[in-house]
Amino acid sequence: MLSRQRSPASPHDTEARADCGGTAYCAGCHQFSFPTIERDPGDKGPGRVTGYTAHPMQDTVAQHGRGPHADKECLSCHQRETGAHRFPGGHDAGMIAGALQVDACRDRTSVVVTLANTGAGHNVPTGDLHRHLVLRAWRASAPEALQEITLGRRFAPAPDGGKRTVADTTIRAGEARRLALPLGKLAAASAEPISLELRLVYTIDEFPFRGRELAEPTFAMFARELDWKTTPRCPARRKD
Repeated sequence: MLSRQRSPASPHDTEARADCGGTAYCAGCHQFSFPTIERDPGDKGPGRVTGYTAHPMQDTVAQHGRGPHADKECLSCHQRETGAHRFPGGHDAGMIAGALQVDACRDRTSVVVTLANTGAGHNVPTGDLHRHLVLRAWRASAPEALQEITLGRRFAPAPDGGKRTVADTTIRAGEARRLALPLGKLAAASAEPISLELRLVYTIDEFPFRGRELAEPTFAMFARELDWKTTPRCPARRKD
């Protein structure tokens, strides 16, 4: 067991380390580049890691360092109580609910959703390279007209064997992203509710194929029903 300090009442054989829970300490698991893997001729196993490339695979600690909460330690958010054994993060419902503020308005024939990263000290989503957000809007009577926007990272092979980031639409700490979902000309005329859904997807497959199912959920969800007429109109945007 590692801890910043050992309580005299602790039943564990605890090693006290001053850097435990600090940003540099957390970087050991949350800031690293793509590994380079070598295999011996004829070896069909996973191979062995021989080094790391120049391109980040997980970039959470660097995102924190570039954000407005860089002066705060990771544990200021990820440890709810002193001495607790849980460090809630991306799989904790409370942490997820508090990370993004979701607001909606209407603009002609579109639902405009603002996603504001007001609660996380790093990008949302962050961590594993497959994590992404999926924002959807649709009406139950016309599921084929569903509108969808995906936010995440995209990669391309790099010469050193890693993968370089070619697109990053994750939401930075303190950033508000405005996204329009066009519903067509019938949006204003229909009294049917609009289903709005935001999913944080943990895996490359939101709905895993048979035989690839996981023992834990593949996504967490925010959902809301909107009435077109009572949804406020979007304020006019300034033209700089």
